[in-house]
Amino acid sequence: SPIKEIPLLLIDLREAIVAAHQCVMGCKAISKQFEVYHSTVRKIIHKWKTFKTVANLPRSGHPSKFTPRSDGRIAKNLLCWLTPEVK
Repeated sequence: SPIKEIPLLLIDLREAIVAAHQCVMGCKAISKQFEVYHSTVRKIIHKWKTFKTVANLPRSGHPSKFTPRSDGRIAKNLLCWLTPEVK
């Protein structure tokens, strides 16, 4: 596949994507030029428009105490505990 999967794009590449966007290039053209997904380009541009930066930002808010996986496990245990045994 010609498109690269990069977990975290380098800040230089993000800045180049924003510069290309400021030169009135479209998301598809930018994604083809830099070989990244167009959704990634859109996210970078949205982040730049919102925060005026392309650097990694800290997460907002407190992390959840329970994950969806642990929520399911707790619900399953409760269901088994509350359901009467059929003999």
